[in-house]
Amino acid sequence: MTDMAKTAETVQSSTAEPLSLVDELILILLEEKGGYLHQVPGWQLRKFLSPAYPRARPGGQMDQLYDRGRPYMTSLTVGDSCRATSICRALVSTQLSPLVIGFDTQDLMDDLMAYKERALSVHIARLLPKFTLNTPGMKRRARVLDTLMERVLQGHASAQRADNPRNLRDDSLSLHASDPRFLPESDLLFACSAALIASAYLGDAFSLMVYAMASRLDLYAKIQAEADALFANGDPEKEDVTPANIDVTHRFLPSRKKRDSLGSAPYELGTHRCLGPGWMEMHLAVNLLMLAHHFTVEVSPAKYARELRFNPFPSMMPSMKLKIRISEQRRELPA
Repeated sequence: MTDMAKTAETVQSSTAEPLSLVDELILILLEEKGGYLHQVPGWQLRKFLSPAYPRARPGGQMDQLYDRGRPYMTSLTVGDSCRATSICRALVSTQLSPLVIGFDTQDLMDDLMAYKERALSVHIARLLPKFTLNTPGMKRRARVLDTLMERVLQGHASAQRADNPRNLRDDSLSLHASDPRFLPESDLLFACSAALIASAYLGDAFSLMVYAMASRLDLYAKIQAEADALFANGDPEKEDVTPANIDVTHRFLPSRKKRDSLGSAPYELGTHRCLGPGWMEMHLAVNLLMLAHHFTVEVSPAKYARELRFNPFPSMMPSMKLKIRISEQRRELPA
């Protein structure tokens, strides 16, 4: 049994919860980096860290979705065609990483995702031999985790965090400082990396929503009408984004139906539950409405609109060949 498998077995037996794909991936990354995951009861760690996720306060941070999302959207130019997964991951990462760990990680995400997908192909799907994780290119990409932890530690001075809401980085480092035996330094990589990798899966879910919306022109027009009504008097607040006001948009959100077997399980699988389902729904809905309000997009190539094409591994997302074409800018974006 490999060290990673032993670690997974220890963690799973101590938590009585199945490991998610994100959990397994972080264990793989820890093993490749020569680290390990300390044995911590899962329910206890979730209790300490769940307040760091914005589930209970999505309304209080919606302004940051707008403030960080619109500047990224200014890079979208009419006539351009971009890979759907790339632009959706980038948008979500630009918004989510500052909220969760306090700084933008956009320059790290490409290397992290490349290494993640190679690690999954080696350890989970077993499509590639293990030595392919040790090529010079993969070793360079793996060093992005060291860069991430350096930024986490360097940017946590009291003066730098003054007047900012607490996030996952704050709570993780505080827990480590107060009880290093409960959360040793070796586990900090797990906590901070998991949030970034989860943001990529959220980006993939958003790319599916954009793909589905652009493929159904009749529903697309209704989503644009909902978006225009919500943004008519400025940016909508949490209380405005209700099922009644986003009836059509809400149909495109991932289902909350509980699943106990493998497959698409965006919120929970067995007893393993997402810490922020409310935030996830709010984030996806706001992004889709914001995109529909400012732009009209098309599926490219057009034949993909008639028959949806998916890539189910390593996460449920559109085919990598799918591109989104910016066909119209309906409204100006703030400078």
